[in-house]
Amino acid sequence: MPAGDSASRVLILSDQSLFHLGIQNLLEQDTVLDVIGCELSAPELVDHIRATQPDVILLDSDHPPANITSQIMDILRDVPGIRLIGLSYQHSTLVVYRGETHQVRDVADLLNVIGERTTIAPTIEYHTTQGEV
Repeated sequence: MPAGDSASRVLILSDQSLFHLGIQNLLEQDTVLDVIGCELSAPELVDHIRATQPDVILLDSDHPPANITSQIMDILRDVPGIRLIGLSYQHSTLVVYRGETHQVRDVADLLNVIGERTTIAPTIEYHTTQGEV
């Protein structure tokens, strides 16, 4: 069921059907999220992302598509404000990457960016206990 206009638009990037179908089913139960697709390969990924304008890209970090590194850098550079979330179901972790651009005039600018602390409110809570699959 499509969510409302204020929903966060999520694109799932994985070539593992169990991962992307499972995550899609879980996310579609949340009315503030709109899953706009599941990409199984990444040949024209950057152009597709520019066209669909997702707010979040969810990446299977246990099995990333081949040759994705340069495309991720292009996405983070070219699509301001996008969040790329690498989700590892094997390790029950996620990593959030944000595309930000800062003007660098000297080393002080670099040090300021390195020293910034960003707190990101989780939109998905995932809890496991020892022995759970």
